[in-house]
Amino acid sequence: MEAFKESIREGVERGEFGLGYLEEGLPVCRAFKEKCSPELDYNEVIIRAELCKPEEEGEREGEEGAGVVPGGEPGRPGVMEGAPGLEQIPGPVYSKLNLKLNVPIGQFSTVAKVVNFLGGKFGDCKVRVEINAAGGKVSVADYENKIEEALRQAGIKIEEEQKE
Repeated sequence: MEAFKESIREGVERGEFGLGYLEEGLPVCRAFKEKCSPELDYNEVIIRAELCKPEEEGEREGEEGAGVVPGGEPGRPGVMEGAPGLEQIPGPVYSKLNLKLNVPIGQFSTVAKVVNFLGGKFGDCKVRVEINAAGGKVSVADYENKIEEALRQAGIKIEEEQKE
């Protein structure tokens, strides 16, 4: 175990990746290119180096030469138009995201946190959920009374349905 911790320490110090924690379901870098002490606790995560790098000189918002261009592209600074509360974002940006996720049971709250975060960044954020259940059985009555009724009461429309 100590060898594993040491390899993490070395990788963080060399800037190969960062070390951080999950906060509200999202990774936050705490150590990058510096000494650290990995604890290997439940919320501790290794983070890609490009997500941990501090802003380079001249790339901060409002500085001359920041290179802010309308409709930024991945890998280029840009302005997000139409998104609530966002005027200028220095550094690389994504103007559109499409994610298809395979979510383990018990982790849907993490997805909900990510969706809430994205909803604050994008003017149009939609979620489509696909449920595939196999290897067991549910009675028709339970399906109609518990599943369909719960969805109906929540105002969730079933777009496509396949039952066997």
